[in-house]
Amino acid sequence: MTYVEALKRAREAAQRAAGIAGTQDAKAFQKALEDQVLGDPELEAAFVIAGYAVAQSETNTRH
Repeated sequence: MTYVEALKRAREAAQRAAGIAGTQDAKAFQKALEDQVLGDPELEAAFVIAGYAVAQSETNTRH
């Protein structure tokens, strides 16, 4: 899975979670994300890759 694919899958999961739980309750949003990841190793991998890509981008923008 490429970084772009991982970011797309993670974003889609976050959008679904927001549709289920809204964005005002962080715990409910997190649970909605976790419910999607459970039993879906590909989505779990997407979040790992997306997290790494975000961390790298933050590291590369610090001066």
